[in-house]
This record gives sequence, structure tokens and C-alpha cells, in this order.
Amino acid sequence: EFLRDQRTVAEAIRDALRSGDSEGAQRLAHTLKGAAANLGMPDLAQAAGDLETALRQGKTDVSTNARHHLATRLTVVVASLDSLDLVAPSTLPKPSTPSAARPAKRPAARAFRSPSRG
Repeated sequence: EFLRDQRTVAEAIRDALRSGDSEGAQRLAHTLKGAAANLGMPDLAQAAGDLETALRQGKTDVSTNARHHLATRLTVVVASLDSLDLVAPSTLPKPSTPSAARPAKRPAARAFRSPSRG
């Protein structure tokens, strides 16, 4: 889902800024920041957060540099994920449980029973 939703976010941010939609670009950066943080991509999350902050503060010179940094980080992440050739979990075969992996009946439990009177 990350690739589907975030692959072109750098271009979407650029387009939003070109059309004067700074708030839209800020929302896109915020969404990317959260997604990257949730998936353990701290460099990308930091780059998105830096851009979000620059846009919120109206710092156009900083936001231009931050946008380029974000695009670079995103390109690296997308290329890395693409190289993994990920398969959707629903298409994977269901794992079988070999008999050795099944829990054995516990004979030790008998040791804790009261001895029978006889």
C-alpha cells in the first residue's frame, strides 16, 4: 500500500505548490511523514517532516531544498522496495504445520496430579 499511495507524492507536492496549494502540499508531506514513520523509514519521515514544517512556516527557500531532499529520499525508498519484488500476502501459499512443530501432549502434567488412593 505504501508504494501505491506514496510512490508519486513528491510530484503531487510539487504540483500542489505550483498551483498555490501550500496547505495541500503540507497535508501530503504530513501523510508521508506518518506512513514512513510507521514503516520504520526514519530518514524519509524526517525529510517529510522538515518539508511539512517549512511549508507551515511559509519558508519558501527552505521548502524548495526540503522538497528536493524529500524527493531524493523517496526515490531511494521506492527503488529499494521495488527491488524486493514483493508478493501480496493473499497470493502466498498457506503454511502447513509439520507434526514436529505441533505441541506434544505434556507428560509432565501427570506429575502434578494427586496420586490415586488404592
